[in-house]
Amino acid sequence: MHEHGWLVESAHRTSEGIVQYVRCADCGVRRVDVAAVPAVVPGAVSRELG
Repeated sequence: MHEHGWLVESAHRTSEGIVQYVRCADCGVRRVDVAAVPAVVPGAVSRELG
């Protein structure tokens, strides 16, 4: 197991905040994050897949 380095593959605004589809630069695992406010660090809303 390692510390993931998340890269944003795509993002869009929703009523819940900004949804980001991210991928680990090292191992390729993906997850979905959401940030309620742009200044807040996104939190995972899905499990890591891959």
